[in-house]
Amino acid sequence: MGGGKKAQNSSVAPIFRQKPEQQRAPSLEPPQTDSESEVSSQAHSERSEAPLTRRDMRGFLADFKKSVAEELDKRLCPILEGMADLSARAQATEAKMADTDERIQAHGTEIQYLPDQLRSLEETNEDLNNKTRRNNIRVRGIPETISTDLLSDTLTEVFQNLLPEATAADLLMDQAHRALRAPSANAATARDIVVRLHFYHIKERIMRAARDTPIELEGVPVQLFQDLAPTTLKRR
Repeated sequence: MGGGKKAQNSSVAPIFRQKPEQQRAPSLEPPQTDSESEVSSQAHSERSEAPLTRRDMRGFLADFKKSVAEELDKRLCPILEGMADLSARAQATEAKMADTDERIQAHGTEIQYLPDQLRSLEETNEDLNNKTRRNNIRVRGIPETISTDLLSDTLTEVFQNLLPEATAADLLMDQAHRALRAPSANAATARDIVVRLHFYHIKERIMRAARDTPIELEGVPVQLFQDLAPTTLKRR
């Protein structure tokens, strides 16, 4: 018997033999009683060996889902608010663009009629301009040597040669002046004289007589023309 124990001890490798100095150090905690040690060991064994039930899994999954949802809400809330703000701005921009498109279409329709309206206004203005000149006569050929103060007397003399029966009252002139431009450097080219007769029928009689009777003043031929608007003269 003694020889068998000695042979068994000698079969264990020396490295696995516990030396007296390598023994566990004494614990500072108060030693547990046998009953406390037994209860603690039993509880640890139950916790480590008891399997998870479906109820435990459902609770674990519920807690996991809740934590994930809270984290997502925390992170996504600013992003969702920003997206909502961008969506509101986009809708406002689309509304403004739609309103702008409607206005552009309306303006385009109006612009199509503008050339016709402009042409009509130009024709109306030209007609009114000519009507304000209906009593005017443009006299061409009176030399520049005749001063402005003598224009009325000179024109009265010219008109009486055309209408000998007309009196001074018939030949009443509202105004007479040279054409509104600078005098020509050529003294032989005199500016036209625009005269407005008070009576339209006298003006018409003078124009008819001038077609058949040549007029001269100081040996220079004098011509009479209807005073017309510049736009009318351009078309002619």
